[in-house]
Amino acid sequence: MTNLNTEPKKLVNGLASDFSNKIEKSTYQLEKMAHDSREKISTAASSFASLTMDSIASSRDYVKENPYKGVAIAVAAGMVASSLISSYRRRRG
Repeated sequence: MTNLNTEPKKLVNGLASDFSNKIEKSTYQLEKMAHDSREKISTAASSFASLTMDSIASSRDYVKENPYKGVAIAVAAGMVASSLISSYRRRRG
């Protein structure tokens, strides 16, 4: 009779232990994925910020060297943006 009582307990304890180990492994894997993702996003954000700052500096230098061209480019960009916005508004009704 004692085997009948201990066998289910052993089986349940074994299953619980396996389940607990799988949860620990899954938790570790999720934490590792989150850490790796955070590092990749941080690297991408840093690269983007650096590229943006370089572009801004380059644009400022260009405008300082060619002020009239800079103004002409700004006016052209404004006209294109205005045209696109008014075209969009006309379509919406």
